[in-house]
Amino acid sequence: MLNSLGPGNLVKAIEFLARAALEGKAPSTARDYLKENAARRRWIQNNGLPLNETSTLIYLASRSELVGGGSLAKIVASFKMSNTEMSKVGRQLAADVIRATRRKEVQKRQQPKAVSWSELQVVAGTKSNDEKGERDTLILLLSHQALLRAEEAANLKWSDLTQTNGILEIRVRKAKNDQQALGRSTFIPCSDGSDLDCRLKRWKVCESLRSRKSEYLFSNLNNGAGLSASAISSIVKKKLMEFGIDGTHHSLRRGAANDLQRLGFSKEEIKARGRWRSDAGLERYLVDTPEAQGISAGAEEKEDGPPVLIRHLKRRNQELLLLDKDPSALKNVEKLRAIAAVTSSEGSNAGDAKLMALAQIMSQGGDNRNQRSGARRQWFPAAEEAMEVKGHLGKKDSSMEARLLETFRNVLKSNASVAAKLDTIVPSAVEPGKVYPNRLSEHIQFWCELTGERWILEVIKNGYEIPLDKHFPLPAPEGMRKMAKNNMNFVITEINKLRETGVVSVAESPMVVSPLHVARNGEKLRLILDLSKLNKGLSPARFRQEDWKTVWPFLSEACYAATFDFRSGYHHVKISEASSDLLAFSLSDPPSSPFLKFNALPFGLSTAPWLFTKIFRPLVGRWRAAGINIFLYLDDGLILAKTREEAERAVIMVREDLKAAGVCVAEDKSNWEPSAQFTWLGIRGDLTERTVRLTEKRENSLRDQISLLKRSRAPSVLDRQKMCGYLSSLTIVAGHEAIGRQRQMASVIAEETVGLGRAGSIRRQLSEGEISELDFWEEKLESGGMIRDMEEEFEPQWFLFTDASAEGLGAVLKNGSGQTVMKMSELGGTGFQNESSALRELRAVQMAVERMASWKRGAVLIHTDSQAAVIILRKGSMRRTLQIVAERVWESLRSIGQAKFIWIPREQNKEADEASRDFDYDDWAVQNWAFEWAQKRWGEVKCDWFADEQNTKTELFFSRLPEPGTLGADVFEHVDKAGAIGLAWWVPPPALIPRLMRVARQKKLRGILATPLWKAHPSYQALVNERGEFIPEIRDSRIFKVNTKIISPGRGSQRGERMASEFCRSPFMLAIIDFSF
Repeated sequence: MLNSLGPGNLVKAIEFLARAALEGKAPSTARDYLKENAARRRWIQNNGLPLNETSTLIYLASRSELVGGGSLAKIVASFKMSNTEMSKVGRQLAADVIRATRRKEVQKRQQPKAVSWSELQVVAGTKSNDEKGERDTLILLLSHQALLRAEEAANLKWSDLTQTNGILEIRVRKAKNDQQALGRSTFIPCSDGSDLDCRLKRWKVCESLRSRKSEYLFSNLNNGAGLSASAISSIVKKKLMEFGIDGTHHSLRRGAANDLQRLGFSKEEIKARGRWRSDAGLERYLVDTPEAQGISAGAEEKEDGPPVLIRHLKRRNQELLLLDKDPSALKNVEKLRAIAAVTSSEGSNAGDAKLMALAQIMSQGGDNRNQRSGARRQWFPAAEEAMEVKGHLGKKDSSMEARLLETFRNVLKSNASVAAKLDTIVPSAVEPGKVYPNRLSEHIQFWCELTGERWILEVIKNGYEIPLDKHFPLPAPEGMRKMAKNNMNFVITEINKLRETGVVSVAESPMVVSPLHVARNGEKLRLILDLSKLNKGLSPARFRQEDWKTVWPFLSEACYAATFDFRSGYHHVKISEASSDLLAFSLSDPPSSPFLKFNALPFGLSTAPWLFTKIFRPLVGRWRAAGINIFLYLDDGLILAKTREEAERAVIMVREDLKAAGVCVAEDKSNWEPSAQFTWLGIRGDLTERTVRLTEKRENSLRDQISLLKRSRAPSVLDRQKMCGYLSSLTIVAGHEAIGRQRQMASVIAEETVGLGRAGSIRRQLSEGEISELDFWEEKLESGGMIRDMEEEFEPQWFLFTDASAEGLGAVLKNGSGQTVMKMSELGGTGFQNESSALRELRAVQMAVERMASWKRGAVLIHTDSQAAVIILRKGSMRRTLQIVAERVWESLRSIGQAKFIWIPREQNKEADEASRDFDYDDWAVQNWAFEWAQKRWGEVKCDWFADEQNTKTELFFSRLPEPGTLGADVFEHVDKAGAIGLAWWVPPPALIPRLMRVARQKKLRGILATPLWKAHPSYQALVNERGEFIPEIRDSRIFKVNTKIISPGRGSQRGERMASEFCRSPFMLAIIDFSF
C-alpha cells in the first residue's frame, strides 16, 4: 500500500498520525488540552526553565496550590498527548501530587446543594407580574422537571417542545456527553392546567406579543437572541434567592434526580431521563434513601403526581431502554400484553417488566439485521422512539397505554412501508446512458493522458474528500422537511432512481444527517439535500464561472452556435467513502433508519461548483488549444463559430472527447446542429438579428413572480429572495438595472435576516420602494424591453462633469465639440456638510440631470471623481438614502437618453470642482406683485437681464452662467443683443449697478431697475448726482418703506444677511430709467 503512495501522500499520512491523538478527542476536550499545554509552556518559559518533563513536574507542584485534582490530571493528560510518554518516576511523582491534592479537597468539600420539587412549589405558585418573571420561573420549573443542564436550557428552541396527551417531549439537540450530536428526547408529565403547562402557555403568549419573535425558548427580552449558559445559571441563582433558597442551576438537576429516586424510579430510568452516559456520573448526584436500598417508604410518603401517569412514565422508560437494546422486542411485548389481557384484567409495573424481559428473550432468535439496526439506533433515535408520544389520538374510551401502543403500531407500519418501497430497487448493472459515480473513473486512462493534475486524477479515481474544518462541530441530525413529507411518493420514486445508479446507497454509520427537501419550480419538483449547516464548516475557493459575461465579447464575430448539456452533471463526480457519511439523510422526522447517503456530488454542497468547474477545466483547455470557441458553465456547454464547417468540426471533436471522458450527455436537451439561433442558460441568442433576450418561459416566470408579490398582502422574505435571485440572473439582458432595480427589496431582506439563520418565513408588507421596483420590471416586460443588441454602440452627444464640495454642488455640461453648454452651482442645504461624500456626489449628479431633463436629449457620458458614486449609479446601494437619490437620477435619465457613468481623477474635474464652490449669493428676486405693478405703470418688460432658470420674470433672459433657456451667460457680453429686445428688467447684484449705469448711458438703454437703497454702498452713488439727488434719467420711481414684503430670497441670498428675508431691511426702489433721450 505504501509503495503505491507518492511523496505528497506519505507526508499527509505522517501529518495525520501526528494529529490523530488530538483529533481523536472530543472537540471540547481537545481545546482544553491545547489551552493547558499553552499555559504550561508559557509558565516554564517565563521562569527560564527548559521545556522537559522535570519542568512540567515543577509546574504541576506550583499549580497544586491554586487548582484541584481534576485540573492537575488534565495538565498531565495534555502533556502525555503532546509528548511520547512520561518516565516511570515522572508518572509516580505526578500521581502523588494529584492524590495529595485530592485528599486536601476531601477535607474541605461540602455536600452539594439539591433543590427538590417540594421547595419549588412556592415558586410555581407565585404569580409573575412581567415578561421577565414569567421567563425566569419557567426556566426553573423546566430545568428541574427535565433535568436540564444550563447549556441545554440555553440551546432549547420552541421547535424542540412537543406536547401530546399530557406528556411534554423535550428534544435536547446536543447533550454534554453527546459527542456525535445526535440528540436525546426527555419525556415529562405536563397535563392541561398543571403548573408547568400554565407557565408554558403564558410564556408563549408573551412571546407572541413581542415585535421580534425568537426561535429560542428562553431569549433576551431586548433583542430576541438566545440566552447563554452563564445567563441561565445567573437567572436561576437570583430567582432561588428571591424565595430564600440557597442553590444553583446544578442544584435543580441534582434535586430532580433524587426526587425521581424517592418516587421509585430505577437508576437506569433516571439515567435515561437525565441523559447521563455512565452510572458513575449519576452516582455522584444521588443520596442514600430507603427506596434505593429496597425498603418501601411510609404510608405518609406519597408519590408526587397522578399514579396512572407515573406508572405510564415508568413503563415508557422501560420500553425506551428495551428499544435501545433490541427494537424488535417491543413487538413481542404487544403480543404478550394481549395474552395477559385474556387471563387478567389488571396490570402492574412488575408485570410489564416481566413482559419486556420475556419479549427480549423471544427476540434473541431473530434476524441479525435487527441487531445491527439496534446498534445504529443508539446513535440516531429510531422513529418508533422519537415519534411515539406524537401519535394520533386513539378511541375516546381507551386507556393512555392503549392509545400510545396504537400510535406505535401506526409508526411501525409507516416505516415498514417506506422500507419496503426502498427495498424494491436493488442496485444492479447500470443501463447505458445512465449517470453513475464511477463513469469518469472507468475512463481514467483518457484523463491521465489529458492532464497531469494529480488532485484531479485522485478525485476521479478515489472520489472527492470533503475538506471539512477539523475544528468544526458536526451539526445535529435533522429529519425531512415538510415539503418532502408532503410529496413522499415523489421522494421514494427519485430515491429509487438514484439507488439504481449507485448515486445513493444505504448508510450504515452516518456522521451527519441533513434534512431532505423538495423544491417546486412551477409544476416541476426537485429533490434537494439541505447542506446549509454542513457548509458552515467549509471554505469554498473564490473562482469565476464562464457565463454570458465571458461569452459576450466573442458574439460579434460568431455566426453559428451549438449547445450541449450533461445529464445529471454533478453525479459524474464520485465522493470518497469516508466523506459520503457526511452526506446522509433520513426518510423520517425525527431522523431514523433506514439512513441513506450520497456517493456522488450532491446539489447544495458549497464547494461543488468550484470542484466541478476545475475537474472539467483541462477538457475545456484541450478544446481551446484546438481553436474551438467553447464555454462551459458547470454542465451547460456553448460552442461558437464563424462558419458552419468550423462549427461542425468543433461539434465532432467535443462529442468524441466527452464520450472518451465518460461524460453522459443529455441528448434531449442538447442542440448539436449548428444554427444562428440558440438558447443557453435561459437566454435566447440570435446571431442573425444580433440580439439576446429572455426566453418566453423566463419572461412568463418573471411575470408570475411579480404578480405573486403584488397580490400578497405581506410577501415572505423567501419570496423576496427568489425575486432578487431571479433579477440577478438577468444582467446580460438588463445590464446594471438587474442589480440596481432590486436594492429596495434586497435591503428589506437584509433587515429581516440579520443575525437569524432561517428567516425565510418572516412576512412583511411591500414598501413603496419595493412596489416602485416591481412596477419598473412590469413596465419593462410589457414594453418589450427584455432584449439587448449584441453590437450596441454608445456615442455620447453630451459630456457631463459633476462634483461636490463641503459647501455645495457643481456641474458642467459640454457638447461634442467641448464647448460649455451649461454650468450649474447649488448650495447645500441644512445638514449638507454632515452627509457622506458619496451622498453629496450623488446629489450633484441628481441636480445636473434634473436640469438637463427639461431641455436636452441624447446620450450622455457622466464623469465624477467619486468611485463610490460611480458604483452606486451603476448598481444601486443597500443604503436607502443613497438608493433613493440613485433612482431619481435614473428616472431623469430615462427622458434624456442612454447614459454611462465613469470615474475620472480629480485633476481632470477642475471645472466642476470650481462650480461646486462658486455660488451666486445675489440670487434674490422681486416678488411677482411688484413686477406686475411696475409693468402696469411703465409698460411690458421684454427681457430679464440678471436671472436664472428658477427666478426669471420673462421668457427671454440672460444668466450668470450657461444654463437651460438662457440667451447667454453674462449679459455684459451681449449688451447689443439684449438692448435690441426692448424694455429691460434690471435686478442686478447691487455691486453691478455702477457698471450697469455706465453701459446703459453709453448704449442709450431703457429699463426698470429694482434695488435696495443702501446709502453707504457704491451702488447708491451711481444713482445720485453731486448734490445727492437722483439722476435725471430716473424718470419715475416708487420707494418702499423698510420691512416691506417685496423680496423673494434665493438659496444663495439666504446665506447672507440683508437679502435673506422676504421683508426688506432697508428702503427699496422701483424706478424707470431711460438713457435714450
